[in-house]
Amino acid sequence: MARHLFVADISGKKRDVALAAGAVQAFDPSDPNARKTLLKTSGGIYGACDFAGSDASLNFATGVLAKGGKVIVTGLIGGAYTTAVAMFPLKAMTIEGTTTGTLSEARELIELVRAKDIKPPPIAGAVARASLCHP
Repeated sequence: MARHLFVADISGKKRDVALAAGAVQAFDPSDPNARKTLLKTSGGIYGACDFAGSDASLNFATGVLAKGGKVIVTGLIGGAYTTAVAMFPLKAMTIEGTTTGTLSEARELIELVRAKDIKPPPIAGAVARASLCHP
């Protein structure tokens, strides 16, 4: 089964980097046609990672989910999210929040990587693993 990684970001530069790293297609979520185009292209997304954590990013992510899809929110920009309660059983969707650590933990990790001269992981491998989110 083929797997495809789609990216949505308001930054054109970040979309270009994602495409260069192996994303199938990149969308600007502020484009009024992006949601419709992504749904038509993908048939719906089964797994989405919301790295922004804003009301706009979560609305976009839940709006492109396939039935049974899941959004994991790690970003902390904030805002308010509302949806009709009936959408949860109708789409059988899940919204989950998680944290990847504190700022001090991130600094500690960066110091450790620098001290041990650890090479960065290959982006292509990360994209391949992340593409497991969508068949």
